[in-house]
Order: sequence, then structure tokens, then C-alpha cells
Amino acid sequence: MKEFKGKHIFSREIERAIKKEVKPLCDAGRPGWNWRHTLATVYWMKRLLRRESGNSRTLIPVMYFHDTGYAGLITKKYSIKDVTDVKKLHAKKSEAYARSFLRQCEGFTTQEIDCIGHLIRIHDDIPRIVREEPLVFEADSLGQADYARSPPSLSPDEGRRWLMMFERNRLPLFYTKTGKDAIQKIWPKTKRVYQKRI
Repeated sequence: MKEFKGKHIFSREIERAIKKEVKPLCDAGRPGWNWRHTLATVYWMKRLLRRESGNSRTLIPVMYFHDTGYAGLITKKYSIKDVTDVKKLHAKKSEAYARSFLRQCEGFTTQEIDCIGHLIRIHDDIPRIVREEPLVFEADSLGQADYARSPPSLSPDEGRRWLMMFERNRLPLFYTKTGKDAIQKIWPKTKRVYQKRI
């Protein structure tokens, strides 16, 4: 769903306002993970956008809001199953949070808000997000795998399951050169960190 091409301005002022809105929501879901993971996905989206084509005004807000819907759904220590059970609901809630906030921001068009909402809603539908906007998939995946920015919060057994799921479901689907280079660099280190905890 790449309606936008070329460079687009995403101002620091807008980013500060979004961060202020998003942090309490992230802190209210998947404790110990959500906020760090969100910041990691934003970091990787910005890295990807330096070399790959995309609209920062839509893609950066997607990363800030994509997991806000876990707020109130997962509020204590959790398992992969807990996350899977609320995956669709969290995506709908995340989209609603984003649309509500962005409608109040000056400068976002209806088309941009619709694009952001759509990408948030499908961000965990892996085949679809890879097909429609691979940068969202890659930034989200890198934000999971980047142990330095988002250290493990799962138990050792759950971490082992996550490693296997990531290798099976995400690792083969990196599409851009920038994304492939990044995951090839960090994945071996991440794997060692998780395996040491098992």
C-alpha cells in the first residue's frame, strides 16, 4: 500500500507529541517489553528509510502506535500464547488509538491517517504486511531481534519458542537490502543471548 513516494517531512514536534501519547499506552501493556520494543522499531524504521523508499510521515507513526493496543490486555508476566490470544484485538485497538490521536493533529491528511490505520491493523498478518509494506515488517522484526535495544522479557523456555518462531516465520521474509544486511548482522548475536538463557 505505497501511495506515497519520495521524501516526506515528519517533524520533531509531531514526533514528540506522538511519543508523549504512546508511552503511557505502551507502559500499560506487556510490561518490561512494549516501550523498549516500540523505540527499537522506530529506530530501525528510521535506519531503513535512510536507504529505502518510504514515507516517514506514515511509517514512523505506524511503528509508534503498532503495539499500543496491548494496553490493558496484558498487564503482567506473559507467555507467547497470551500474546497470540489477543493479537487481532490488539491490532484493532492500536489502530483506534492511532486514528483518534492523529485526527487531532494538524497536518495529517485523511489519506495518511487511513494508510497508518490500515498498516497498523495488518502489521501482524505477516504475508500481507510483507506484500503491502515490507518496511513495517522489517522494522517490527528488527525491533524484536535487537536485544541491545529491547532485551529479552520472556522466560527462558518462552525465549526458546520465540527463537524458533522468528527463524521460521520472519527470518526468511526480509526483503530490502538494508533489512537483510541488518538482520544478518544482529541475528547471530541475538541467538547467542537467548540461547545462554535456556
